[in-house]
Amino acid sequence: MEDGNVDLTVVLMKQVMKEWNVHMEVVVMEQVMEEGNVHMEVVVMEQVMEEGNVHMVVVAIEQVMEEGNVHMEVVAIEQVMEEGNVHMEVVAIEQVMEEGNVHMEVVAIEQVMEEGNVHMEVVAIEQVMEEGNVHMEVVAIEQVMEEGSVHAKIVSKEQIMIGSVVGEKVAMRRKMGIEVVEGKDDR
Repeated sequence: MEDGNVDLTVVLMKQVMKEWNVHMEVVVMEQVMEEGNVHMEVVVMEQVMEEGNVHMVVVAIEQVMEEGNVHMEVVAIEQVMEEGNVHMEVVAIEQVMEEGNVHMEVVAIEQVMEEGNVHMEVVAIEQVMEEGNVHMEVVAIEQVMEEGSVHAKIVSKEQIMIGSVVGEKVAMRRKMGIEVVEGKDDR
């Protein structure tokens, strides 16, 4: 404790070998209070080798309060190799409250390689509340390579609520052309 500030750090590293499998885990927790602001960070790294397969997980949680604003971020990275196939997944969640407004964003990236085929999927969800209005946007990108063929699909859904007016737009592209579907609430 220096000048009324609090600095707390916890580090935990564990390595276990069970039946010739290797389990390695690292946990880092850090909490800092500086000039009335709170910074809390949690990092978890886990690596497991079971029956020749590799599983790696990284989780990072960060929460920051600065000048009354709240920033919360969660990042999870998971990589799994099973029977020669590779599965990679990234999830990022970010939530920010600034001057009473709420911004929430979720990003998920998943990549799978199975039997030589590649599947890549990206999902992004963003929700923003500004001055009492709600803006919600969902974007999904999916790309699949199967037996040398490439399939790409982009789906975008945007919903905006301003007062009592609701506008919804759905755009679907790429399947022998471009399709745009629009729906509106007449209320």
